[in-house]
Amino acid sequence: MKPAIYLTDPKEMLRVRLNQPRATSEQLRRQREALRSAAEKFFADAKSATSAPGRSKVAA
Repeated sequence: MKPAIYLTDPKEMLRVRLNQPRATSEQLRRQREALRSAAEKFFADAKSATSAPGRSKVAA
């Protein structure tokens, strides 16, 4: 692992911050879509585990 670099010069801090890689809109769209589908699956699983039919399946 590379050692941490602590910047104290404000100009150098700004230069480094502005030179960070940028995410494209396509990357952000894919990330949002993946998060949305994961959240939908999580809530569907949680709902099936807490509904009356879901509890009977888990208990059986």
